Amino acid sequence: MEPHLMIYDSFLPKGPLLDKFADDDLWMDLNTKKTVYVINKKGHNGGYHYSYQFWDGKTKPKNHWEEFIKLAWLDTFKINEEYAGFEYWCNIIGPDDEGLSWHQDLDEKELDINNKVVHPMISSVYYGMPHMIEEGLLEIAMLGDEMPEARTGKAEYEPMFTAERICPFFNRLIVFNPKRWHRVMPVKKGWRFGFQVNIWKEQPSWNPLGITGQKTCEPIPEDSPDF
Repeated sequence: MEPHLMIYDSFLPKGPLLDKFADDDLWMDLNTKKTVYVINKKGHNGGYHYSYQFWDGKTKPKNHWEEFIKLAWLDTFKINEEYAGFEYWCNIIGPDDEGLSWHQDLDEKELDINNKVVHPMISSVYYGMPHMIEEGLLEIAMLGDEMPEARTGKAEYEPMFTAERICPFFNRLIVFNPKRWHRVMPVKKGWRFGFQVNIWKEQPSWNPLGITGQKTCEPIPEDSPDF
């Protein structure tokens, strides 16, 4: 069964890894990195692609973002399915921004070029920055691929979404089904920092690293979430 939504509060214990997330320079560095495909590439929904990064989960983590991925997905949850790697990026949203419109997590290049919808296995967002904000709620709808018309971005489809609203609390990890439509509502005050990780069974087509190897994790413990 594909999970719809799971929330883990106070996910990281106090320590060096959690402390690193309070460095806004690291967030800005990740936010401004570019991949080969996404530079100045206008997206299908009228926005611009984010600077996606990719880690295969086999090599040693090269930054604290990948250290977090290892801790969360390999050490804690121990995902028990084959995977090609982890796509990650961050969103920084302020009061002058419009938030993020309704969208699904998918292979942007496949959709733009081949009109093919390919989703990752799992989507997640972690709020590691101790931000102080008003609004900026995450909304996750019950609808998924059964409503492809919404990819047009037309406003008349919005009333058809029944969604859950989730506060971006500090040190909260949210795991959800990437097929579900979701958005971020505008921030009224402060800056909202979100670290996104998608797990891919096969590498996304945009991936400039050309990583093809897959790895199977240890069996998932009985008391862990069924991903």
